[in-house]
Amino acid sequence: MCVTMPGQVVEVDAQGATVDLEGHRRHASTVLVPDVVVGEWVFVAMGTIIERLPAELAGEMRRLVREASGLTELDPSARGGPGGGRP
Repeated sequence: MCVTMPGQVVEVDAQGATVDLEGHRRHASTVLVPDVVVGEWVFVAMGTIIERLPAELAGEMRRLVREASGLTELDPSARGGPGGGRP
C-alpha cells in the first residue's frame, strides 16, 4: 500500500514541480494542475499532483497520517489481535 502526505510546492519548471513531502523533495508532474505555484499545498499520487489543498486541510491531513502511523506500535491487545482479551 502506498501512503502519501500533502506536500508543499518549492519549485516549478517546464517539466513539473518539486514538492517537499515531509523533508523529502520529489519531482511531480503538473499535467492535472498545470498552473500550480510555489508555496501551494498539494496532494501527490503516483508522481502526479492531483489537487491543491488549503493549508489548514493539508496540516490536518499531515497530523492524522502521523497519528495513524503510530497505531502500528500499539499493544496487540488494543486491537483485538492475539492476546487481545478475546476468549
